[in-house]
Amino acid sequence: LMLLTSLRGTAFVYQGEELGLPQADVPLDRLRDPDGIAFWPAYKGRDGCRTPMPWTPDAGVGFSAAEPWLPVDPRHRALSVASQDADPASTLAFTRTWLAFRRTHPVIREGAIRFLDLGDEVLGFVRGEGEGALTFLFNLGSGPASVPATGAALFALDATVEGGVARLEEGGALVLR
Repeated sequence: LMLLTSLRGTAFVYQGEELGLPQADVPLDRLRDPDGIAFWPAYKGRDGCRTPMPWTPDAGVGFSAAEPWLPVDPRHRALSVASQDADPASTLAFTRTWLAFRRTHPVIREGAIRFLDLGDEVLGFVRGEGEGALTFLFNLGSGPASVPATGAALFALDATVEGGVARLEEGGALVLR
């Protein structure tokens, strides 16, 4: 989510991404997507990402008292808004914190982009120019990574910068000024 909303272009957050919902398993007899039905099981269609938003962990997930159009994946109940709302370490809390940071830095939405050559595992780019520029580092590899970096960390996810080196855990990200 952080990477996708840092790149140039319109940022989209699809329902469920802010909660970290996995693709729902919709059985063949409950599918509504014509392509999913026609090409089952090679292609299960789009219904797995169209299931009800889980607001609460109960049976209807706070969405409906009746049987919804698509079934609720049982794995989604534990990831409901109500289940994550008070947890500062939740995916929902991270999403709220990141999007608030993004709103306070217009360069993320409007600035030019220049990609950095940091090897195969770390994606790096600079948004904006001059004093307002921000450097973004994302570890896309399968283990920890270190790359040269300068500046102060403004936003970090499983990453640090010290002594001119950014250390990013697998999936880690940094925003530097």
